[in-house]
Amino acid sequence: MSRITIACLQLEALGLSRAEEALDRALALLDAAGKNGPDLMVLPECTYPAYYLESVESISRARLRPHEEVVRLFGERARAQHSFVVAGIAQPGKSPRLLNTAYLFDPQGEVIGRYSKSFLWHFDQCWFDPGRQFPTFDLPFGRTGIFVCADGRMPEIARLLGVRGAKLMVDATAWVTSGGDRATLSNPQFEYMIPVRAVENGAWVAVAGKVGVEAESIVYCGRSCVVSPQGECVVQASTTQEEYVLAEVDLAHSTGPPVPRRPECYAILGEPVETLPVTRLLSEPIVPARASMRLGMLQLKPYPSPTAYWERVTALSEKLACQGTALILLPGIPAAHADAAAYQAEYSLKPLQDLALRLGCGLACPLISKGSNGRRRRTVYLLSKGDLMGAYHQVHLAGERWEAGDTLPVFDTPYGRIGIMQDDEGLLPEVARVLMLQGADLILWNASSSRYPLRIIARARADENKVFIALATPLEENTPTQSALVNPAGAFLATALPDLEQAIAGQVAWALARYKEMAPNTNVVLNRQPAVYGKPLT
Repeated sequence: MSRITIACLQLEALGLSRAEEALDRALALLDAAGKNGPDLMVLPECTYPAYYLESVESISRARLRPHEEVVRLFGERARAQHSFVVAGIAQPGKSPRLLNTAYLFDPQGEVIGRYSKSFLWHFDQCWFDPGRQFPTFDLPFGRTGIFVCADGRMPEIARLLGVRGAKLMVDATAWVTSGGDRATLSNPQFEYMIPVRAVENGAWVAVAGKVGVEAESIVYCGRSCVVSPQGECVVQASTTQEEYVLAEVDLAHSTGPPVPRRPECYAILGEPVETLPVTRLLSEPIVPARASMRLGMLQLKPYPSPTAYWERVTALSEKLACQGTALILLPGIPAAHADAAAYQAEYSLKPLQDLALRLGCGLACPLISKGSNGRRRRTVYLLSKGDLMGAYHQVHLAGERWEAGDTLPVFDTPYGRIGIMQDDEGLLPEVARVLMLQGADLILWNASSSRYPLRIIARARADENKVFIALATPLEENTPTQSALVNPAGAFLATALPDLEQAIAGQVAWALARYKEMAPNTNVVLNRQPAVYGKPLT
């Protein structure tokens, strides 16, 4: 049983004073969606009593149904519709505060699992305690994991589910938003984070959210959806309507993480927050005007001849240097041309050093270098005005011909603290995370052509780590070019045209990468729980 039908139920957000109405409408929508015979129905975060709970005191004063009764009512609907159901219900905790919990009911109406939100968002922390368990559930159609809303912004959470074999991830959410047009309301999680959670874990993701306005101040974007392991949204709801959407999915297409992991290189993921290099950097004073530079990227077609390659790199680099560009990233090595002389360090490194010296700028140059025992390494050389600042040997490599590196270093340079990832390493959430925790402000990503949506992945890596991402890809026939520069908010600063050799550039105020807040009291460094998920990932 790998083919199943999923119903994502989208509800209008109602405040705490309308909790009873919210419950009635949720149960009625379960009945309506259940007529289609879905195998799984998903309800939003805090379907009952509400998402914005005002205060701990407001909760205690509200005339709410007993928790056990609410759970029983959802269980009865699961049994009546003979469907698995995931429902967001505020759960009493051990303190006066609550847990933001998603309950899993089986078709007999029994609670067979639950998950409590771990990465609390903004005012969540006023009345919720964070969860500290990340279970998966073996259901008849495949192993399934659950997370809640902002958990989708913390890559370690979905990754824990992925490495534990989840073929399906369920997100009970309430995506907040703002905007002047109801029809175009959106959220970064819908636009790129959830698609990337699906791609990096090779899993389906089913999302149920809310629409409308709560507390006259919190706007929800809806867009409940189902996303494939390729990051494609196969069905989505509106931005305005209380409704449900149905998707038939085949969990046999869930292939798991697309790139083999190197857990021995991720030890920092489990280290205490207070000991991290990035934590120290966040408290250091910084002068914004002195923490900014112009960063350029080249988009080039393959040049097997070293002379032709140097000439083309020179021509475009000269233009960027004249425009005040301080550091230039060369594109990834085209996959079909890894053996070409142009990309061998023994031929091209010295001319590129001479070019950096003449132009008075920095170059980041992907080349093939010599390893041991006749093997070769994919290496990015960091040059500054002719001097070699460092070299990164790609860690995630397979095959007898390649020698993989064994560390993910960060280089302290005149252009900021720089981390590097190559080719499909950007698909591994651990790589960018490790580099950020070591204090990288800017991550250079040179990639050869890929079937994956690299620009979307770059946006997620930038936003979830609050760093700049520079992506440079080659221009190859019949393959997408995706070169771009992304800021720590996940927004494009520069993008290349799809069919043109060109140089692009943008201003990198790397001081902005020292601000790690997604929302008030929601920090991508300080709100991590490394003691909980460090060991399983390392």
